[in-house]
Amino acid sequence: MQTQLAVVHTEDKPRSHRGDLEGKRCMHAFFISRPAARVIWVYLDVEGYASSPDAFEPLSQSVPASALNLNCSSNSAMAVYRPAGTPFNHESADVILRSTDNVDFRVHKGILAIASPFFSDMFALGKGAGEPAKPVSSEDSDGLEVIPMMAEDSEVLDKLLRFSYPVSPPALHTLDELKPVLTAALKYQFELAVECLRSTLVSSTFLSKEPLRVFAIARQHGLDKETSVVAPYVLRQGLPGPFVDELKEIPASALHRLWELQRRCSSLTVSLATDFKWLSTTKGIDKRWVFFRCSCSASDVTLSIDGQDMVPRAWWKAYMQRAEMALRNNQSATSVTSSAILWPTLKAMANCTFCGSGQGMDDIRAFSEVFAREIDKTVLEIAEGIKWD
Repeated sequence: MQTQLAVVHTEDKPRSHRGDLEGKRCMHAFFISRPAARVIWVYLDVEGYASSPDAFEPLSQSVPASALNLNCSSNSAMAVYRPAGTPFNHESADVILRSTDNVDFRVHKGILAIASPFFSDMFALGKGAGEPAKPVSSEDSDGLEVIPMMAEDSEVLDKLLRFSYPVSPPALHTLDELKPVLTAALKYQFELAVECLRSTLVSSTFLSKEPLRVFAIARQHGLDKETSVVAPYVLRQGLPGPFVDELKEIPASALHRLWELQRRCSSLTVSLATDFKWLSTTKGIDKRWVFFRCSCSASDVTLSIDGQDMVPRAWWKAYMQRAEMALRNNQSATSVTSSAILWPTLKAMANCTFCGSGQGMDDIRAFSEVFAREIDKTVLEIAEGIKWD
């Protein structure tokens, strides 16, 4: 009699009448006997079964292999296939997607064909007019065709399919969760999933915490729009930035483009702090700000705001000079809103009763936010003009 062993699962407290196995970490296992294809259940003592052959003693009656969802073909290794959870276990399914960790997802060809041109073409392969499509796989389970997935485990496949079924989309809290799902969505052309995942990739959480990883993932998949969105955040973090594993997956040319972006942004963002013409056309500039109305020490700068000449205070020009120096080192919006830039300005304002009021502090902070938005706009425009490939 030929036998092969396949492990089903482990448990810490096996349901056994054997006293020597009580409380030990054991695994449910079974033997398949040929040619009758009978299953004999046993408990194996994981900690010491090698030195305890009697642990292989059957503990229950044998049952037919057909009673289990097993691949019992004579030419294949024994495998155990587990059913996926809701909603991918519905009896109305007409095809099975099998993950790399042997979980069967009972799904519907019609839904997959609508969601994915890849699967639409697959199911139509070999189908003539008025003829049913030929099976795409030689395997079957419960009479359904089985499509083995080449790289996707059950966790990734579950998240991917939820974008196409009428259920809540999956929660993707980390880039480690998002990466394999995005890869699979692009591979199998799940268009709605790709759109949602691209949006999630450049969500504020990931942009602020891990911009270089987002950049590398975007470049790995040729996502130019997302690359341009995240590039200013990478500059804000500073180059070369921390090493991340995703950099191994992209060409050196992508990093060269980042340095090129930094070089271009350096001159253009600095010019915002020295050439004030942009103030005449930028929304959000308020003539009522105290540094335009106060009569304390004036600067030698004249601005045209809404067709009216305005002379800001000397401390405002000093703020812009500090901003210029900061932008030479870091071409990001935070350079002009940081406390290191604003604090000396607040101290200078205190020399004037009117400027040093609470309103004066609110006004310079409001101006710094307008300034920051203009910097972000400038950097994004440059990034969008970069040929990332």
